[in-house]
Amino acid sequence: YFFINHLGESERRLELEPWHFLHLKILRNSVFIGYLWTMEDQPTHNPHHVTPKQIAIIFIVLVLGLVVGFKLISLSEKRQARKHTRPSGLGHAVPQTFLVRETNGMVWIPSSGFYMGSTNGPAHQQPQHLVTLNGFWMDKTEVTVGQFKAFVEATGYITTREHQVTGANTGATWRTALRESQMNRPVTWVGWADAVAYARWAEKRLPTEAEWEYAARGSLDRKAWPWGNHFGPQTNQIENLKQSSESTLKPSGSYSGNLYGLLDMAGNVAEWCEDWYGQDYYQHSAKVNPRGPITGQQRVLRGASFLTSPIDLPLGVNSWRRFAMPEDASADVGFRCVRNMN
Repeated sequence: YFFINHLGESERRLELEPWHFLHLKILRNSVFIGYLWTMEDQPTHNPHHVTPKQIAIIFIVLVLGLVVGFKLISLSEKRQARKHTRPSGLGHAVPQTFLVRETNGMVWIPSSGFYMGSTNGPAHQQPQHLVTLNGFWMDKTEVTVGQFKAFVEATGYITTREHQVTGANTGATWRTALRESQMNRPVTWVGWADAVAYARWAEKRLPTEAEWEYAARGSLDRKAWPWGNHFGPQTNQIENLKQSSESTLKPSGSYSGNLYGLLDMAGNVAEWCEDWYGQDYYQHSAKVNPRGPITGQQRVLRGASFLTSPIDLPLGVNSWRRFAMPEDASADVGFRCVRNMN
């Protein structure tokens, strides 16, 4: 009885689901009631005596309580899963927001372990390995042009790309979107250092590669895409991958969310991560909160974009790795930020 009661209090501290507490109470009380029931015929001369028959009855009540409790837990979790999925035009269930905790445009990604990488992808995606992460907050969408504009106006910051195209050198910069009044689109033409500068100003940081992949998976174990394993002919339209016709950048938050409530994790723009890129890093990665190699030449990019062909994603986007020089900036690379729990 006291063990089950302590377990209930531990679950409460871990902030698990309310129906789990209910089932623990049912189990706890069934054990206690069964014990009281067996003690009704207790001999008065020895109040501490428990007969073999009474022990057997207590054991049966305990087993029945366990069976009923876990059956109720299973049924409740199935009902919850059905509530947070809906059929889509792809012919499969696309997960919707799942117990989402959201504040100030960020959603909570709970602490857990997951299998990172793939078993049959390119060498730099192998081996698939178990990683455990602390919980963190993550931007629901990529940082927009409007948000980056506020940062520049507050600090006078000049991006790496702007330094590169001065004088005789001409080309697009993040300000190109300003002239086209695209304030709600993901900011692009920003390098890694520019993304870090914005994140520090916003009192956030870039996600590690492990955090990005874990968040993109949306609690789905070893799946290829944020919604599962299915890839159909309509996926490129739904997630804004490269199509046969001309593809264009769309406003942030235009595409489907995963179970954590994160939007646009499969396409639209690729996103900078904090880590240095290491081709063989997965072979010796830290098992808890990995942060990538100590040094390197390129930084990690994660996620596909409107310029990524589905042909390049035979194993999906969740474990797909890219990299670029930190000073590189392009039309299909942006970023989103994270913040530690505290």
